[in-house]
Parts: sequence; C-alpha cells; structure tokens
Amino acid sequence: MEIEELGPNQQNHLLSDQIKWNIVFYKELGYSNKETARMVGISYNRPTLSHQTVKSVWTKYHDNGDVENQWNEAGRPSIIEEEDTRRLKTYFKRNPKKSISEAKVTLGIPASRPTINRAVTDKGLKAYRAPVKILITAKNQERRLEFAEKWRKKGTNYWDRMIFSDESSFSLTSSNGRVFIRRIAGQDYEEEKIQHENQTQSLMVWGCISIDGVGPLVRIDQIEEGEETLNGARYLTLLQRYLLQNYPELKNQKLYFQQDNASSHRYHEVNEWLNLKGVQKITWPAQSPDLNLIEAVWNEIKFRIRGEVFLTKDLLWKRLKKEWRLITIEFIEALYDSMPRRIEAVIDVNGGNTKY
Repeated sequence: MEIEELGPNQQNHLLSDQIKWNIVFYKELGYSNKETARMVGISYNRPTLSHQTVKSVWTKYHDNGDVENQWNEAGRPSIIEEEDTRRLKTYFKRNPKKSISEAKVTLGIPASRPTINRAVTDKGLKAYRAPVKILITAKNQERRLEFAEKWRKKGTNYWDRMIFSDESSFSLTSSNGRVFIRRIAGQDYEEEKIQHENQTQSLMVWGCISIDGVGPLVRIDQIEEGEETLNGARYLTLLQRYLLQNYPELKNQKLYFQQDNASSHRYHEVNEWLNLKGVQKITWPAQSPDLNLIEAVWNEIKFRIRGEVFLTKDLLWKRLKKEWRLITIEFIEALYDSMPRRIEAVIDVNGGNTKY
C-alpha cells in the first residue's frame, strides 16, 4: 500500500491507481525514480511525491504485474485496530465530554483525528451539541424530587389554575453577547474596535402567563427610573401595579401564584403583601426552570429575535412587546398540558435535569 509521504503537520494520502499507472509509464520510458516523482507530482499537483514512493510502486508492478492494493471484499484495511476501537468506545462512554484529540493522545492511537472520529461514529458514538443546563446541587435535587412526588397526582386542571411568572434578560447584540467589528487589517486594538468584558447591554423584563394566554410584560428599568435590576422593594412595586389588576381571581384563591426563589421574591414585604391580599403562593423548588412554563415563552421569543441587533433598549423593548403579543393561546395551552409530563420527568431522573 503506497502512501504519499507528507510533512509532519499534514495527513498522509493513499495514491490512486491512476497515479500509480502514470508512475509505471514514466519508469518504462527509462526515467529515474527522482525524475518520475517530479513529473508525476507536477501532473497531479503532488509536490511532495517522493522517489521512495515511486520505487515502491515500481517494485510492486514488477512483482505482481499490477499496482492495485490487494484488499479483500471487506474493503480497505482499517488503520485502527479492533482493539483500539474497543478502547475508544470505552473511553468515550466514560468520558463523553472529551474530544477526539484528547482520546488520541490519552490512548496513544496512531491515526488521524478524522479516522478516529469515523471509527467511533461507526460504533454509534456520534458527537452532539451538549444541552446547556444549570448545575443542580444534591440538596436541590432532593427538593425537586419531593416537590414532583407531592404534585404528580395533580392533573392538568390543577395546573390550569396557576399563574406562572419570572424575569428574563435580553441582549441588545446577540444571544451570546458577542460583538462583531467591521474594520480593516491592523486596527485590532483601537479603542473603538475593542469589546470590553461585560460591555454588552441588556434589558430585563418581567412577565406572567395563565392558561388564557400571556399577561402583562413589564420593563424593569421603568419601575424605578434608572434602576435596571430588580430588588425586593422594586419587585413589590411591580406586583402592586400589575398582578391583581390583571388577575383579580388570585384574591379569592381561584388562581394560584407561582414565583421562583429569587432573593427579590423572598423579600419579607413581598410575602406580607401577598398574604394581606390573600394570594396563595406555591412553594417552589430552587433551580427548577424546567418546571416554570414561562421559561419556554422566554426561549421562544429569544429564538424569534436571534441574530438581530438593536441600537437602543427602546427598540429592543418595542420588539419584545410585539413578539410577546404574538404568543398564541395554542402555544400556551400546549405548555400547560406538558406540566404533568414535566413532573414525571423530574421523578424519572431523581430530581436532576430534564429535557425541558
């Protein structure tokens, strides 16, 4: 099997039969190995073709009368031994986040990255983008499991009485906050061409949903002028302005109010006000965005505006309000229908992360 010898940073390539027959042609004309390598290399754009490779092809032709590799019906022999393939399969099952390069170095397999990748892919270990999930602590996994087991018998009718609420932050630039600069070469580090860490602007909003659709959408920096974050006092103001006005049935407990365990939500005056108004709250497990249906609404809106750049927060706010209003009742109803399945999913993974 003739392999063109390349540099240390290049992959070797098997020679085609056409190139080999061309080598035989020049050799039969009486050219030297070195001359043949040069001429065939020029003809096939193979500047690295060596005289040793020419010699190997010419010797095989004289010995066998042919230049084709003598492979069996199974095809070209694998560069990776079967034992190496088994080691790779075991390695990636134990270390699913490791890369092909790490496996190659750790196991000492003398094959290229593409070859190793094909070998493990053929064994069913295809590379997928890892889902981005929060790291749930062991204690919170226990609490999530307790919550799910407590509420698993509740049907969709129960969850239909729940008002789901939460905050979300939207970037003016892109979902990952990365800023791209249009410039000419050599202007890398001019001040106006640099993105400083944490420089990208974002807009925080609060919203809530019910089985009847989306409710109010609130811009946080308009609760108290100039304040872009949500502390306990501002959260109380928000609830006083928007919650009962939009959901008066919370007062007689025909509806229940859901909020997560953010510090602003646990503010003592917030709890006092909710109790005073007779609003029944659900004790919610920490680190449980997969159980909060409004998270799916935020994700849907972020998907719809992906790739868009907004020059000002006002322009972003205008776009968010538009997309918020476009969330259909069918979309919301499907989310509420999924609540029992979400509960069961938490139980199935003993309180860990789910697909939701």
